[in-house]
Amino acid sequence: MLLAMLVGGALSVAGAGMQAVFGNPLAEPGITGVSAGAAVVAVALIVTGLVGATSWLLPVGAFVGAILATAVVQAVGYGRARTSTASLLLVGMALNAFLGAVTSGLIANADDAEDSRSAMFWLNGDLTGSTMADVGMVAVPILVGVAGVMYFGRELNMLALGEATAQSAGVNVRLVSNLVLGFAALAAAWSVAATGIIAFVGLVVPHLVRLLLGVDHTFLLPACFLLGGIFLTAADTAARMIFNPIVLQTGTLTALVGAPFLLYLVLRWRSPR
Repeated sequence: MLLAMLVGGALSVAGAGMQAVFGNPLAEPGITGVSAGAAVVAVALIVTGLVGATSWLLPVGAFVGAILATAVVQAVGYGRARTSTASLLLVGMALNAFLGAVTSGLIANADDAEDSRSAMFWLNGDLTGSTMADVGMVAVPILVGVAGVMYFGRELNMLALGEATAQSAGVNVRLVSNLVLGFAALAAAWSVAATGIIAFVGLVVPHLVRLLLGVDHTFLLPACFLLGGIFLTAADTAARMIFNPIVLQTGTLTALVGAPFLLYLVLRWRSPR
């Protein structure tokens, strides 16, 4: 439960921060390539057997992959994200496709079938077998990442009004954007390292919180952390019990919930106003 609260909260805050920076309601760690970047390095460590060398190697490697993916998305998609939402989505889709191909290639060529199976299980995301050691390993970097995003709540409010408005109010847009994305990547990467890829939490929860509390990020971000933790805890419980005796992985259930929600957002976006 502690791990679910930390990971769910971290992914939700990271998603809310990315949506504000990119000016894009569909941005979240999975769509923008952060999770895929972390996955490539993590899977490489698993299939090569290096992950057993030290417990810290997997999360550190996942963080490096996430940071690199964030840098690519920022460099290619950031400049046009505010004027063309499709540009950011296309950059994220292209990066996800490329990194997904690399990940598939690593798994297909794993020397040990058990390593390949472990990588596939990890990619679907699950909290089974989590211990207090896992919580202790990721708690500090996740909380640092979450606190870093929350620190810029007022600046994110300015960014939501437009880059020009934020600059006129004295916000260093480039610096704030880089820092928010870095902290979001830190929180998301360590979350992914602990549980595997948990999809759509960072997309669904921020929108639910906006419906309940509005768009003020000084309230939105803490609420995202709380509701995100509750959401993932409930999803993990449902994955274990709702289809009993069949047990689904947590990431599978969040994808089953999140994918229709994403489709709803796309259709709502395209509908006449």
